[in-house]
Amino acid sequence: MDDVVSTNDLRRVESPQQRLAADVAGHARALRLIDQKLDWLIRAELSPDPPRECELDDVDGTLAELAATAEHGERFKRHLLDSYARQRLQADVDDYQQWSAKLDDRYATAVALSEAVAAAPAGAATPMRVAAEFRTVRDELVALERDGIELTERAESARRQLDADELAQREHGAAIAAGEHAWRELVERLRGTITAAVDDCALFPAWFSDHFGLLPPSDATGTWLHLATEIAAYRITYGVTSRRVPLGDPPPSDASRRSTWHGQLAAALQKLD
Repeated sequence: MDDVVSTNDLRRVESPQQRLAADVAGHARALRLIDQKLDWLIRAELSPDPPRECELDDVDGTLAELAATAEHGERFKRHLLDSYARQRLQADVDDYQQWSAKLDDRYATAVALSEAVAAAPAGAATPMRVAAEFRTVRDELVALERDGIELTERAESARRQLDADELAQREHGAAIAAGEHAWRELVERLRGTITAAVDDCALFPAWFSDHFGLLPPSDATGTWLHLATEIAAYRITYGVTSRRVPLGDPPPSDASRRSTWHGQLAAALQKLD
């Protein structure tokens, strides 16, 4: 019995290992930032001009307007069906149509067999083949009608959802398209600002440099730039002013667009760290 290790014992063994791994990751991140700062200082020293400040927070009205337009369109877009949901609902409608066509075919076959029996001479015995086929068709009709209740309900529900989605797209399509265009322009301008700041050895705000450093890592430049741009867009969209915390105070944990976006960015930022 002494050789048996309980679950609690395993947790106590793993916990120091997890803390050690976290400490190592933290030290590695600190060393990475220090190395970046040294690289930045060397580049800044070689530059003939003093380093400028990158104004990621002091945005003009145009960027704020783009962010507001993008957010307005996103609110409508969130209520639309995605491609997977539309395909799933359309499959329910297609299943009903296939069922209906098969039902009509079986009914037509049953009628044709009945007419064949009725056309036989009076007193003649019903051919065994016709009788057997009629019984088969009858059994198929019973099974089809039994399945039809659920198929009809699912198809009617799917059709209502698809129709509502099409109506929403017609009513809010312009706002959604404008929002998507504004988002692309916002991202392009912010990415350009960050890229130019890196090239010029500019000074980033504390919330940026504390988490992203002053230069992108050589092995993950694209990921670094993408996340930095999205967080800058998030700050503009929701008016985040914290000088140290990239995402500011966490929003309420609900199903809102901001809460979802905050969670995604926070998780990505943790992986970056």
